[in-house]
Amino acid sequence: MKDLKDFKDDFVFKFEDTGKLLLSYCENQEGIFVKDYLGKECFVTDKSGCCLIPTTYELGKAFDYIELIEEQSSERALYQEWREVIKWVN
Repeated sequence: MKDLKDFKDDFVFKFEDTGKLLLSYCENQEGIFVKDYLGKECFVTDKSGCCLIPTTYELGKAFDYIELIEEQSSERALYQEWREVIKWVN
């Protein structure tokens, strides 16, 4: 981000800029051969594991938050509608 104005929906944070990593779990992984830094190889049979994957992310609002802040769904909008009805009746 270069400016606070960039802090808006659809702004993408790239891994190259943030170094953000995604933690991914696997609950039923298959066995694999792994080689260490000395070249020693072994077969790993752990049934579960996790890894860190470089990732990007995008700013946005959750759907339930969007509904909450929209005027049609707020108590204030309901109040505004009733105020209009009272004006019209009087």
